[in-house]
Amino acid sequence: MTAAQPDRLDRLEALVEANTVNLAKLEARLEKQAERWDERYFQLTRDTLGTAKTIIVTAGTVVILSPLLQALSPAIKELVVRLMGGQG
Repeated sequence: MTAAQPDRLDRLEALVEANTVNLAKLEARLEKQAERWDERYFQLTRDTLGTAKTIIVTAGTVVILSPLLQALSPAIKELVVRLMGGQG
């Protein structure tokens, strides 16, 4: 071995060590990004479920109350007319 070879090995070892540290940092950053995207996905899912529940409850209410309101509409109309001082 020449004198240059140990020097070269030291440089290679330092380079491998630096790359290992950089790789660990990159893995940590990637993990943080993955966690952020997971949280965003789950928040979107929760928001979508909330919206879906609201739509379902509203539609159900309309379907259930619509016939009832239609049946009561003459009585409601008469009540409004009387409250406004008109003739029934």
